[in-house]
Amino acid sequence: MKPNLVVPTIFAAAGAACVLLAASASFAQGYPPGYGQPQGYPPQQGYPPQQGYPPQQGYPPQQGYPPQQGYPPQQGYPPPQGYGYPPQQGYPPQQGYPPQQPPPPPPPPPKSNELEWSIRFNPLDLIWGRANGIVEYAPFYPLSIGVGPNYIFGDVMAKELNADVAGYGFFGEVGLWLEGRPLRGWYIKGHFEYESVTIRTKDQQGAEVDKLRIPKQLLGGLFGAQHLIGGIFTYQWGIGIVYDAFASKREIRYNDGPGQQGIAIVPKSGPLGNGIDLITQLGIGASF
Repeated sequence: MKPNLVVPTIFAAAGAACVLLAASASFAQGYPPGYGQPQGYPPQQGYPPQQGYPPQQGYPPQQGYPPQQGYPPQQGYPPPQGYGYPPQQGYPPQQGYPPQQPPPPPPPPPKSNELEWSIRFNPLDLIWGRANGIVEYAPFYPLSIGVGPNYIFGDVMAKELNADVAGYGFFGEVGLWLEGRPLRGWYIKGHFEYESVTIRTKDQQGAEVDKLRIPKQLLGGLFGAQHLIGGIFTYQWGIGIVYDAFASKREIRYNDGPGQQGIAIVPKSGPLGNGIDLITQLGIGASF
């Protein structure tokens, strides 16, 4: 015979329902399910219910302010005067400036203090029967050009032959001034000279015995210096060597006593008779 399972099933369902109701009540009291109220503490007495405050009396309704009287309409201010200075009186029209004059020309450059001209006379040549001078000009630095005349009135050999000497000539020089300033300091000059000398021998009564013309053409150079004194006075010295391109031996008759004539040999120019001669200069004058 099969056991009856209906009754036990009903009891089981009723027990489960009771458990669910108990769990629901625990959650409602704030405890987690499965925990009962803690043991040992008596249930707290609840605070007596507070007496409620009596209802406040309402404030009486406020009396409304009487309606404010409107301000009378304000009188409008006059339109503000514009700021700024009062209008200025106009100045009279300015007179136009006169036309500007062109600027004055610049002043001339200061005059150079370098020397340009020199005029000298050579007194040393008077010993040899010559008179000469030179005019020298410096066209640009450091060069100079000089020219001068030469007058011949005597000769050493002519005195021995009792002869008259007369001649003329001219010379020119080109100078290089070694210190860069013309007509002062050390110099080197090229020298060119031409002269023509005529010798006339005569007897005791003064009659002419013979006549000889001796031309010379000298080419050479000089070395020397020129110095300035007091800003204008100058002196110059120099020594040089020249060669006579027309040098040759020549003969001339002369009076050797009463009624007697001799023949003299005129050698080539120069101390050695080879056409090479020395020249000297010692000039004094002014430079400006």
